[in-house]
Amino acid sequence: MSTDVVMQLECPHCAYRLFAPVSLVEPCPSATCPACTRSFVLDPEIGALSRLLGVAHAARRERERRRVAAEAAWRATATSQPPKTLSDVLARLDELLERPAKSRKRA
Repeated sequence: MSTDVVMQLECPHCAYRLFAPVSLVEPCPSATCPACTRSFVLDPEIGALSRLLGVAHAARRERERRRVAAEAAWRATATSQPPKTLSDVLARLDELLERPAKSRKRA
């Protein structure tokens, strides 16, 4: 699966649908249809849309990076062995609830 953002374009002559990477779609370029080999001019809105899609794709990659970093941090702070009894679970929850309360009192 590619990580490139692609746009679906349709040839106005033969209605063939082609996919072009957003990075290759410029504000008012022309495209050549592989089916009928005729060129057609793209709308100016396609350039703005491609930039918008590029920003959205970058934001999605950043959210995924943050999620992975948060999971790694959580795993690093998690206890190595899970609690075995209900009293162990409750004791661990008490520790977790007291930790933020202590940090707020210091501020």
